[in-house]
Amino acid sequence: MATGPGHAPIRLCHSEFPPSSLHIGENGGRVLDLARAFNGPGLLDLTSRPGTTDPADPSRVRDLIESHVAIGGRSDALARRGGLTAEAWALGRHRVWIVEWFLDQAAH
Repeated sequence: MATGPGHAPIRLCHSEFPPSSLHIGENGGRVLDLARAFNGPGLLDLTSRPGTTDPADPSRVRDLIESHVAIGGRSDALARRGGLTAEAWALGRHRVWIVEWFLDQAAH
């Protein structure tokens, strides 16, 4: 699972997208609450929307990745990472992120 974080697309990741973190208005969308943002694999943002509070759903994440590619995202977003499909890798990385977040909250 450690293999693949450097695989494109690399960008600013918000890392969590609950509805309260997004504002969509007449002038487009804006991301709010960047407290946990980092530079990393963009697949984590696609995974975090359905994967934070709901059970892991690889087919739903795959659909999001395919939609991302269909509207102009990089096709290598679908590439395997660490021997896993893109959606399985992203869900696994996201679960690690969730545990790290909860541990950080417990310590502070």
